[in-house]
Amino acid sequence: MQESKNQLFTFGWREDIRPGEPLHTRKFCFDAISHSSAVTLYDCHGMKGNQLWGHRKDRTLFHPVSDSCMDCNPAEKKIFMARCDPLSETQQWIFEHINMTVLEKFNYHASS
Repeated sequence: MQESKNQLFTFGWREDIRPGEPLHTRKFCFDAISHSSAVTLYDCHGMKGNQLWGHRKDRTLFHPVSDSCMDCNPAEKKIFMARCDPLSETQQWIFEHINMTVLEKFNYHASS
Protein backbone atom coordinates (compact mmCIF):
# COMPACT_ATOMS: atom_id res chain seq x y z
CA MET A 1 0.00 0.00 0.00
CA GLN A 2 1.35 3.40 -0.99
CA GLU A 3 1.87 5.88 1.82
CA SER A 4 -0.51 8.82 1.67
CA LYS A 5 1.12 12.23 1.90
CA ASN A 6 -1.15 14.90 3.30
CA GLN A 7 -1.05 18.39 1.89
CA LEU A 8 -2.37 21.48 3.60
CA PHE A 9 -5.09 23.56 1.95
CA THR A 10 -7.64 25.92 3.41
CA PHE A 11 -11.28 26.12 2.32
CA GLY A 12 -12.05 29.49 3.85
CA TRP A 13 -14.88 31.91 4.44
CA ARG A 14 -14.52 33.29 0.90
CA GLU A 15 -15.58 29.82 -0.33
CA ASP A 16 -12.29 29.45 -2.17
CA ILE A 17 -9.47 26.95 -1.68
CA ARG A 18 -5.94 28.20 -1.02
CA PRO A 19 -2.64 26.40 -0.37
CA GLY A 20 -1.46 26.71 3.23
CA GLU A 21 -2.92 26.79 6.71
CA PRO A 22 -5.71 29.26 7.61
CA LEU A 23 -3.47 31.96 9.08
CA HIS A 24 -0.79 31.66 6.40
CA THR A 25 -2.58 31.01 3.12
CA ARG A 26 -1.04 32.13 -0.12
CA LYS A 27 -2.74 34.54 -2.50
CA PHE A 28 -3.39 31.80 -5.04
CA CYS A 29 -6.72 29.99 -5.34
CA PHE A 30 -7.90 26.78 -6.97
CA ASP A 31 -9.51 27.78 -10.24
CA ALA A 32 -11.36 25.76 -12.90
CA ILE A 33 -13.20 26.79 -16.04
CA SER A 34 -15.21 23.80 -17.26
CA HIS A 35 -16.45 20.30 -16.44
CA SER A 36 -13.33 18.72 -17.96
CA SER A 37 -10.64 21.33 -17.27
CA ALA A 38 -7.54 21.03 -15.13
CA VAL A 39 -7.66 22.67 -11.71
CA THR A 40 -5.06 25.41 -11.65
CA LEU A 41 -3.73 27.93 -9.16
CA TYR A 42 -4.62 31.48 -10.12
CA ASP A 43 -4.38 34.81 -8.30
CA CYS A 44 -7.31 35.03 -5.86
CA HIS A 45 -9.79 37.64 -7.07
CA GLY A 46 -12.53 37.31 -4.43
CA MET A 47 -15.32 37.39 -7.04
CA LYS A 48 -16.30 33.71 -6.63
CA GLY A 49 -17.03 32.52 -10.21
CA ASN A 50 -14.31 30.06 -11.28
CA GLN A 51 -12.91 30.11 -7.73
CA LEU A 52 -16.16 29.27 -5.90
CA TRP A 53 -16.26 25.79 -4.32
CA GLY A 54 -18.59 23.84 -2.09
CA HIS A 55 -17.55 20.97 0.21
CA ARG A 56 -20.57 18.68 0.30
CA LYS A 57 -21.54 16.11 2.92
CA ASP A 58 -20.49 13.31 0.56
CA ARG A 59 -16.95 14.82 0.75
CA THR A 60 -16.92 15.99 -2.86
CA LEU A 61 -15.71 19.48 -3.76
CA PHE A 62 -18.44 20.89 -5.98
CA HIS A 63 -17.75 23.66 -8.51
CA PRO A 64 -21.03 25.45 -9.40
CA VAL A 65 -19.67 27.22 -12.52
CA SER A 66 -18.84 23.92 -14.23
CA ASP A 67 -21.50 21.85 -12.42
CA SER A 68 -18.83 19.26 -11.67
CA CYS A 69 -16.51 18.03 -8.90
CA MET A 70 -12.80 18.08 -8.25
CA ASP A 71 -11.17 14.76 -9.09
CA CYS A 72 -7.58 13.54 -9.14
CA ASN A 73 -5.22 11.03 -10.61
CA PRO A 74 -2.71 10.26 -7.81
CA ALA A 75 -0.37 8.33 -10.12
CA GLU A 76 -0.03 11.32 -12.47
CA LYS A 77 -0.31 13.87 -9.62
CA LYS A 78 -3.03 15.77 -11.48
CA ILE A 79 -6.19 17.50 -10.25
CA PHE A 80 -9.03 18.09 -12.70
CA MET A 81 -12.79 18.51 -12.98
CA ALA A 82 -15.10 15.57 -13.67
CA ARG A 83 -18.76 14.58 -13.44
CA CYS A 84 -19.65 14.29 -9.76
CA ASP A 85 -19.55 10.72 -8.48
CA PRO A 86 -19.83 10.46 -4.68
CA LEU A 87 -18.73 6.80 -4.89
CA SER A 88 -15.42 7.70 -6.54
CA GLU A 89 -12.53 7.50 -4.07
CA THR A 90 -10.58 10.06 -6.10
CA GLN A 91 -13.33 12.64 -5.48
CA GLN A 92 -13.22 12.30 -1.68
CA TRP A 93 -11.66 15.36 -0.03
CA ILE A 94 -11.28 15.30 3.74
CA PHE A 95 -10.70 18.43 5.82
CA GLU A 96 -9.50 17.89 9.38
CA HIS A 97 -11.06 20.95 11.01
CA ILE A 98 -14.57 21.88 9.91
CA ASN A 99 -16.92 24.55 11.25
CA MET A 100 -20.23 22.80 10.47
CA THR A 101 -22.34 25.94 11.00
CA VAL A 102 -20.37 27.85 8.40
CA LEU A 103 -20.22 24.84 6.06
CA GLU A 104 -24.03 24.56 6.10
CA LYS A 105 -24.26 28.18 4.91
CA PHE A 106 -21.66 27.53 2.20
CA ASN A 107 -23.52 24.45 1.01
CA TYR A 108 -26.51 26.58 0.13
CA HIS A 109 -24.55 27.21 -3.11
CA ALA A 110 -23.44 23.60 -3.48
CA SER A 111 -26.74 21.82 -2.91
CA SER A 112 -27.38 19.10 -5.44
